[in-house]
Amino acid sequence: MAEFNAVADAEALSCVIEAGLSIDIVDLEFCRGVVFGEDDMPETDKLTGDLLGGYLDIALERGRAGMAIYDPLAALALAAPESIGFSSCDIFVSTSTDETYGATRISRATNSTTRIATEAYADLAHICLGVLEREAVNGPRH
Repeated sequence: MAEFNAVADAEALSCVIEAGLSIDIVDLEFCRGVVFGEDDMPETDKLTGDLLGGYLDIALERGRAGMAIYDPLAALALAAPESIGFSSCDIFVSTSTDETYGATRISRATNSTTRIATEAYADLAHICLGVLEREAVNGPRH
């Protein structure tokens, strides 16, 4: 019922939501739609290649064709906001001290400062993996 970060500190999430700040959510459902497979592996340094390969192996061992990309998509929403479409929504997080603690409910809204990722306007997996390939060739940016 609860995403890890919400259950880790539901009160903090509730405070942020109630503050009326602009929030963009890149949720697990959206991330699970952005996957990479064996044919997508970038040419990169050995350590990064081993890490990506191990990550991909988790999905392959579970009978999936590819592995979802999670945290890099949240960063991509900031770095290349034109690549992801968002829709307005309302969010509620449970701070009850029972089994619902941290559970979030999202409902569509027309006039809200909170938005949820709903559409990929580019090949997001290719963008995320391409950064790793460029860093292997050019070195990390400082």
